[in-house]
Amino acid sequence: MNWLISRPGASRWLLLGLLLIQVGCSSTTFLYNRLDTLIGWYLSDYVTLSREQRKDFDGRVNELLDWHRAEELPRYVVWLTAFEASLEDGLSESELDHLLDQVEAAADRLQERVLNLLLDFGTTLSAEQRLEFVQTLQSDQANLEEKYLNRSDEEYIGAIEKQFQKNLGRFLGSLSEAQKNTIRTGSETYIRLDFLWVEDRARWVAQLDALLRIDDPAWPEQARKIYQLRRANRGSDYEQAFAHNTDVSRQLVRAVINQRTPKQDRRLRREIHQYRADFEDLISRGEPLSREALGL
Repeated sequence: MNWLISRPGASRWLLLGLLLIQVGCSSTTFLYNRLDTLIGWYLSDYVTLSREQRKDFDGRVNELLDWHRAEELPRYVVWLTAFEASLEDGLSESELDHLLDQVEAAADRLQERVLNLLLDFGTTLSAEQRLEFVQTLQSDQANLEEKYLNRSDEEYIGAIEKQFQKNLGRFLGSLSEAQKNTIRTGSETYIRLDFLWVEDRARWVAQLDALLRIDDPAWPEQARKIYQLRRANRGSDYEQAFAHNTDVSRQLVRAVINQRTPKQDRRLRREIHQYRADFEDLISRGEPLSREALGL
């Protein structure tokens, strides 16, 4: 549900990769074609690269985007077509679950590619650069703890409610009072997860910090293991809260969409059509799967 509501734990790298479905449709093509620059800017927040390293990194990102354009964007076109068709008789729970399961699977595929890129590129970093990187991670951790752990329960719920209104309003336009009430009621049932996530991230950052301070050539594979074990090492409280909040989110989204007015329906379909046109335009610049293979 990363694209519907921002939540602790969503990788900023992943969000950069999925920004094309976060922004207004008219900006989709413009932004997508500049993701290499945006990702480079983001990396610069963590480590200072030489000119040669930046050129190497940009080439790797371009290869990632070529893969995404050719293999992933065609899937988005299929999803949008199926999603619009599901609106005809009211969006069912199974239809929404199917769509969001596919989105989550796409996010996992992209995240795995990004992880491979970062670890492969990481072998070019010096000991000083690795130290700079982990120091920035530690600074980020302190900022996140201050941001999330000082909130009251009311502020936490209010932030959830505000984000849902913003993201759903992007596709539907102004929400009705009934829709806002649906969001408010659903948000109030959220289990607070930020404390558990901050604790989980602190543990992960500490492990990575200890690893990157050691001048061990095998550190990339060790870092991969730390990342892969991160979810496995989360406690049952975290997993149960995450599952609960995901279920609430899906119910809430379906309810708000099915409460849409005729005007909101027209806007939603217009947004779908524009996204689909933008994706097809992006696909046409690469080597996409055939339309026949996609059933279009």
